[in-house]
Amino acid sequence: MEIEPELPLFAYGTLEIAEVIQAITGRVFDGTPAILDDYARYQLRDANYPGVMPVKGARTTGLLYGDVDNTSLMLLDHYEGDLYERQRLTVVSESGERVLAWVYVIRPERRDELTHNEWDPEEFARVHLKTYLSEI
Repeated sequence: MEIEPELPLFAYGTLEIAEVIQAITGRVFDGTPAILDDYARYQLRDANYPGVMPVKGARTTGLLYGDVDNTSLMLLDHYEGDLYERQRLTVVSESGERVLAWVYVIRPERRDELTHNEWDPEEFARVHLKTYLSEI
């Protein structure tokens, strides 16, 4: 994947959790709330994490990380694997500014792996986080 460190990263799932992104990159990033319009976040079948796909009128909340370096981005690309593709999409920052950002989106040919059930970050943190971290 192409590396462009000047673009922030929008995280909407497990990467919103400081312990997860730190386990992958060895770094802690400062995130600010943001929204990805016209994309829905769904639970993956047989997995404890989500993916997003285009859905007109949907809104996905997440965090915008502005300080992700090249090395961290490459580590995140490897972590996300072939299930996702990193795309340039416009998100809306907490201040209402429209910002171009990297977003990991489920590849079109893998969308059938989404359940269309919303992913619950609180349940993930409560029930699955400890095991998930041990598998990174």
